[in-house]
Amino acid sequence: MFFADGVRRTDYVIAFTLPPKCLKLQDDFFSSLLDYGIEIEMENCDGQIFDFKDAASVGVLGEKGVGIARLHITWTQLLRVAEVLRFQKPVVFDEYFFISFGVDRIKTFKSISNEEDFFSPLERTEAIEYILRRVTVQPHATSDSDHNTLLPSAGVYEHLRNTVFLAAFPLHEPEIPGGLRSRLIANWASCSSLLNKQPLDDIRAYFGERVAFCFAWTQFYMWCFLGIFLVSFGVAIIPSILPNSPHSIISEICAPNATTYIMCPSCSVKGCRFRKLSDACGDLSLIYFFDNPISTFLAFIAPILGTLCLNLWIYEQSKLQHRWHVQDYRITDEPPRQEFLARLHGKPSSSTIHRSYWRFTAPVHAVTYLITCLLIGLTVALTFTTMYVGYRLEIYFLQCANEFCNKHATYLAFAVDHTLNAVGICALSWIYKTWAEKSTSFECHRTQSQHDRSLMLKLFFLEFINVYLSLLSAVVIRAVNVSFPGQSHAMFEPPEWPVWTGLFAIFYEVYIECTVIVVVKGIRQWLPRDWWTRLRRKIGPSGQVPVPGNSGSPAYRHCLDNLALCSPDARPLFQQYLYMCLFIGFAVMFLPASFPWIISLLLFATLTVRGLAMKLTRTMHRLVAHRARSIGIWTQVLKGLTAFSILTNACLIAFSSEFVNKLVYQFHYSPDGSLRGYTEFTLSYMDIDSFEIADEDRSLLNGARVCRYFGYREPPTSEKPYHLTSVFWHILAAKFIFIFVFAVSVIFINWLLSCIIPRTAANSKKAREAESRMAKAMIFNRSSFNQDSTKPSRHQLTLAKGLKLVYILRDDRY
Repeated sequence: MFFADGVRRTDYVIAFTLPPKCLKLQDDFFSSLLDYGIEIEMENCDGQIFDFKDAASVGVLGEKGVGIARLHITWTQLLRVAEVLRFQKPVVFDEYFFISFGVDRIKTFKSISNEEDFFSPLERTEAIEYILRRVTVQPHATSDSDHNTLLPSAGVYEHLRNTVFLAAFPLHEPEIPGGLRSRLIANWASCSSLLNKQPLDDIRAYFGERVAFCFAWTQFYMWCFLGIFLVSFGVAIIPSILPNSPHSIISEICAPNATTYIMCPSCSVKGCRFRKLSDACGDLSLIYFFDNPISTFLAFIAPILGTLCLNLWIYEQSKLQHRWHVQDYRITDEPPRQEFLARLHGKPSSSTIHRSYWRFTAPVHAVTYLITCLLIGLTVALTFTTMYVGYRLEIYFLQCANEFCNKHATYLAFAVDHTLNAVGICALSWIYKTWAEKSTSFECHRTQSQHDRSLMLKLFFLEFINVYLSLLSAVVIRAVNVSFPGQSHAMFEPPEWPVWTGLFAIFYEVYIECTVIVVVKGIRQWLPRDWWTRLRRKIGPSGQVPVPGNSGSPAYRHCLDNLALCSPDARPLFQQYLYMCLFIGFAVMFLPASFPWIISLLLFATLTVRGLAMKLTRTMHRLVAHRARSIGIWTQVLKGLTAFSILTNACLIAFSSEFVNKLVYQFHYSPDGSLRGYTEFTLSYMDIDSFEIADEDRSLLNGARVCRYFGYREPPTSEKPYHLTSVFWHILAAKFIFIFVFAVSVIFINWLLSCIIPRTAANSKKAREAESRMAKAMIFNRSSFNQDSTKPSRHQLTLAKGLKLVYILRDDRY
């Protein structure tokens, strides 16, 4: 889109209501933009177009509708900002050889004479957004009190927060055949392209490197999800198809001539019932699908697969960095944030202010860490409270006189427990988000990338605690829960063997947690926003979001079409990163229990990616392009997840599986080295007088004086009834030894993988070194680069020979 003269390009748009709410503030802001080299063209709903430098006031636009200010950055100012932002531009010899832009070596660059097309629309947008963030408003001599609410150097976003303007955004391209946006909608942001490969180069050309890296990483890890699922499922079905599967435990319980084990109730109140262990035969085969020797192998390879995927992504990322010319981009290249400069009062070189700034920062960090720890403690307390409430509710329903509640006590308690858990997750998520934003603003980071890095790290850490704590606490409780039936004041329900004690229970917890994320948080994040957007579109000008009409020029109507779209939040990609990291955590931290759910995670990730693509291209203001050389802090998050998965998988097998128990029994207690007699070995005795026996249970007991329960305790006839036996401590020691050996082995293999897999593609590394030498030579001899020369210099010929190496090393890009 262009100005009315058809020559100047519309780089940015600012919309405001008519009549203006804060006329003086708007006039001062636009006047300051003129001083910064920004040309402004304004238009109202009647089609009247003014240059702001001629009108000198927004008030000439009239008293109704919405005013549109189209911004264009001048060539001189664009050159200055491009040097500050270190844009990468092609040199005169080759369009694929890029160096940082500099005004003093301007003749070094290719097509520098073409002022309109030398800088891409994304670079022009980034340059003008840089000015809009940092413009210094010089107020006129006025008594307008509105200036008191703003900083002396308030940027456009400060004005948006104070409703001086409606919106400020770059324009989407019109949907014309062959256009970049049209190609993205047809080949990427549509339901018919779910299985298509993502056009990463087009995404980067339209949205910038930050968005492109996000979608490239998402696509890579979706393929990793598929690979992990195929490997896990293929390995898991091996025991089931073996001709002689080791089902000796099932045969001990479910055979026609098997010993009848009467299991004790889980509580001592009247509603708790005795049962036969053979009643669980229908669940034992399903449990064996999760808890078998192969489960240990899955737990062992889970962190290895996580490390393998991460290192392969870093390798793939290095190729994208070289392909998109961002391998030398650093956060230190970014200019300071306006809030940071305001904190320093515009005098960063003053040692006094520097010390004052650090005197402010240290207490802020201390308070931040303290309150964060308190919030984590609150989450831990709420998690254990809901688990305790769930257990007590089950006992209450069992004692209830209502037949329905008594019959379905377990399911009712289960539903209440997980409903409270879901509500708690959503409520704590909102609290964490609010606290992370406030605390990060108080810290006052120098650059926007440092600010975003700190904020995202806080948000993910708190969300990690929020989502995973119930799963981790389930594993911990299984490790420390030594309660047994008949206790009157037990904190948690005694372990019930074999159905809800092992990996099948963890799988159920993973299933519930994934459902909470997919359904509950999905509704909270997406449905309100979509509903509010549709409502705003119907409100019209009175609601600050007008419906496009037929008045005004085509450019004005296109601006209104873009204004009617919803505004992106401050972190439009954060939810995508967060959900993917949570799903990766489910895959690598609980792989033996969660692998059947991975295919559902893959499907949901695919739908989420395409849904976000549709929002970015169709229903949301165009994002301002930002450069990036990687996925940022999320690489460190993935490393942390992979490292933590070593401990979780080891504890999962040690405390939620029967693997170590069976191993100890086979090698130390079994008379013939087999699992024959393992069921009897794991069950202890308890006197039935400890329970209130219902009339329905007397026929089941058939005169028996004892019942069985899962645990390693002394019988009621011993000198120390119900005390832990030496077998319990023997198995516990074996479990800790297993965790140590497991962790050391996996850490060693992960270290080998990190050494074997290169972090940078060999061709990219060599090409980068060659380009660096060529760039230094060009900068040192920039006087020899004269576009008016008809005969190349000796130095130019030497560079041309050196570029042949770059061509060869870049062959993998095309």
